Amino acid sequence: TEGRAILRPLLMRFGLSMVHEAGGPEAGAAASAQMNSLPWAERFGAMRDLVTAHYLPRYEELASLVSADEDPEAARIAAFMGGHERALLTLAENVVAGVDDPAAPVVRLLHFPLPRPA
Repeated sequence: TEGRAILRPLLMRFGLSMVHEAGGPEAGAAASAQMNSLPWAERFGAMRDLVTAHYLPRYEELASLVSADEDPEAARIAAFMGGHERALLTLAENVVAGVDDPAAPVVRLLHFPLPRPA
């Protein structure tokens, strides 16, 4: 949710849609249900594949479309989003590999970290 909140002003400034495509939420719910039926490590393997195929390339493309000289704020946000997706990719790889504290790369990016469960 933090990534979306950070990205939202940039999308609005460029007039890019923040509305889900028709059928998007339903398709997402169906994909989520399918993913949730997988064993834990396989679920994160599927997340790794999704981030690698769709989200990371999208944000890397965004970063290539903005210039830090012309629009430092847009460049900062684009860089953050690429870093965010790379952290999610590392999280997924860490879970699959059984690494201790697999979410550490994501936690380091948070501006507003959540408390750790007791």
